Amino acid sequence: MSYTPIRLSTPVPDMDSLEAMDWADGLAFTSHDVRVGVRVTDASIWPRLVDRLPPDAVPIPRVVDHMFSIVGDGTLGTFYDGPEPVVQSADLDDLVDAAESSVRLHVATASSSRIFVHAGVVGWHGRAIVIPAPSRSGKSEL
Repeated sequence: MSYTPIRLSTPVPDMDSLEAMDWADGLAFTSHDVRVGVRVTDASIWPRLVDRLPPDAVPIPRVVDHMFSIVGDGTLGTFYDGPEPVVQSADLDDLVDAAESSVRLHVATASSSRIFVHAGVVGWHGRAIVIPAPSRSGKSEL
């Protein structure tokens, strides 16, 4: 499979060095009205990454509003959120975990059609109790 470049709808400063790289694979998709691109320089990363995209990701023409990238050479890789390096690791799982988390957070914060709530939910007497709170604040233990 040959890679078709993904373009940003609006150029982002400091992305030139990333844009000039040889990308092996990538996908432009929409999730909850947010247009996102993900790409990798090492094709062996792609199957693990694509399985971790949001479940409602729908491929779109290759123009996106935000880009995530994993640059790797088989021994050391770096995950980028836009032009910013976020995680550098020799462990592929670290890079894929960072990508999954960052993509989902970006979709949740950039969507104008949905409101995402981080919460615990329990059923009680046939009803639901929703307890919104930050991570690690004790929702599960409650």
